[in-house]
Amino acid sequence: MSELTLVIVESPSKAKTISKYLGNDYIVRATVGHIVDLSKGKGGDIGVDIENGFKPKYSDIQDKKDVITSIIVSAKSSDNIIIASDPDREGEAIAFHVYDKVRKLGKPIRRAEFHEITKEGIKKGLKNLRDLDKNLYDAQQSRRVLDRIVGFMVSPYLIKKMGDKLSAGRVQSVALRMIVDREREIESFIPEEFFNITACLSNGEKFIANYPGRIKSEAESKKIKEDLDKADYEVVSVSGKEQFKSPPPPLNTADMQKTAPIRVKFSADRTMKTAQSLYEQGAVTYIRSDSYRCSEESINDVRNYLKSNGYDIPLKQNV
Repeated sequence: MSELTLVIVESPSKAKTISKYLGNDYIVRATVGHIVDLSKGKGGDIGVDIENGFKPKYSDIQDKKDVITSIIVSAKSSDNIIIASDPDREGEAIAFHVYDKVRKLGKPIRRAEFHEITKEGIKKGLKNLRDLDKNLYDAQQSRRVLDRIVGFMVSPYLIKKMGDKLSAGRVQSVALRMIVDREREIESFIPEEFFNITACLSNGEKFIANYPGRIKSEAESKKIKEDLDKADYEVVSVSGKEQFKSPPPPLNTADMQKTAPIRVKFSADRTMKTAQSLYEQGAVTYIRSDSYRCSEESINDVRNYLKSNGYDIPLKQNV
């Protein structure tokens, strides 16, 4: 009888896609995001023990009780457990919290990273299992603890001044400071007037010539223009050169969020939700990344699509 392996991912739709690629020897379950969070106690308890090394205090998220129970039940009936939450620090935190729920069962537990939800991507992830990364988890905990400390200390002041529509965190507070500093720079900016002079010339083909230098007074600009209006122009030479420009690399997270509002009028929230959906369907690589890496499988798919639809493609891929 073959061994049964439990694979734990974050998203139910991702679990459904992955199940299609794995056989009957695998069970796939989803955490539906985080299963625990910093606790919120009475009397101003922020879930962080500030007096003892900023140690976080966790509690189960209330509406995840059934999810946690389902994972534990599936883990009990499995021989091996693979935690395949997203390959980032949030995913690593989820992996540690899941590990904490099932480790007492004494089953082998390993971590997998799926950078793309394709058959080859799943195979590659399962071939390269690793231990959980404590450093990555600590990075997430530091971020979360900072969020809680800054948020609980700053938000009451914001609410008092601005109403309950605003909250603060480690990112919003710093971003607000940057916006204020930039606004002060704009307010203190002293505009300086200057003038440009151009001439439309022709040597068989029309082109624009610019007067060199920066003219700071209107009187000076008018005097120069009067002299130029009387002048004879001679085009001594026109040179041209061929330039080669490579296409841009694939979008990383930051590029995608900058491009989407301009090209398709998407908000940042809609952009990330759409990208997450595409990732879970196996259409794109993991979208929360600053990497431009693409798998050979996806590159070959794109090249074959372009070729079969009559597009010209370079002999070699751009790297």
